[in-house]
Amino acid sequence: MLRTETELTLVSVSVTDPSGSSVTGLERDNFRIFENGTAQQIVRFASEDVPVSIGAIFDVSESMSDKIYESGLPP
Repeated sequence: MLRTETELTLVSVSVTDPSGSSVTGLERDNFRIFENGTAQQIVRFASEDVPVSIGAIFDVSESMSDKIYESGLPP
């Protein structure tokens, strides 16, 4: 059996609005942390930028060749 105790736990949080957009500008007072129904003190609070991955997909198959040409791009 392994038993351990901790005095500080890191809790990562991402907040989005109902449309799925990220909510920024939140402060420590905007959060409450509970453990087994008991409010816990927020000892440290930080807001950090995190990396984001974005991808773009282009359909350049034969079925799209006339549409690509109409857009002004070379076939």
